[in-house]
Amino acid sequence: HPAMVHPSKNGDGQRFHIEEYTMSNEDMMQTDLSGSEQGAEAKDTLQKILSLSGIAADVAVSEDADRIRLNVSPNDTDDIPVIVGVQGRTRNAYQLLVNRMLGQRFDRDECKRISIDVSGVIEEREDHLGSMAQRVATVARANHLQIEMVGMNPADRRIVHMTLADESDLSTYSTHEGIGRRLVIVG
Repeated sequence: HPAMVHPSKNGDGQRFHIEEYTMSNEDMMQTDLSGSEQGAEAKDTLQKILSLSGIAADVAVSEDADRIRLNVSPNDTDDIPVIVGVQGRTRNAYQLLVNRMLGQRFDRDECKRISIDVSGVIEEREDHLGSMAQRVATVARANHLQIEMVGMNPADRRIVHMTLADESDLSTYSTHEGIGRRLVIVG
C-alpha cells in the first residue's frame, strides 16, 4: 500500500507522520470530464490530501480556459504557513500532487493546469512579482539594458515571462542551468 507522509501536529516531537492510504480502482480510473467536473475533482483531491495532513480547510474553485485555481482557506489561520511552507515548497508539493493525480484520471491533453493559492498569499506574491517585472522592464527599456534577475524559482520566472510577454519593445529569456538559472529582460 502507498504511504501518505504529512506534517505531524500532535506535538510528539516527530516532524512527520506516516499513514497508509489506499486508492480504490474507481479512484484510479481514467475519466473524461468537462472543465467544471475537473475543478470539482481537483477540489475533492486537495481536500482529501489536506485532511490526511491533519488540516481542516475550505477550498473554493475558480476556472478559466486553461487553468483551475484552488483557493484554500484554512479553518485555523496558524495552518497558513504550514500549507505554504518555506519559500512555498509545501504548497508547490500539494500542487504537484493534485496535478499528477488528476493527470492520471483525465486525458492529459484536455486536463487543465491546477494552481493552489492559500488565503491570497500566492496571489499577492504573483502581483508583487508582476509589479517588480514592470519596474525592471521600465529601467531596461529606458536605458536599453539587459537586466538579469537571479534567485528565482521556475514558477517565479514564468510569472515574469508572462507579465512581459505582450511588451513588443522588450524580450525575456532564461539562461544558465540548475540553481544558477537566471531570467534576462532585454530593453
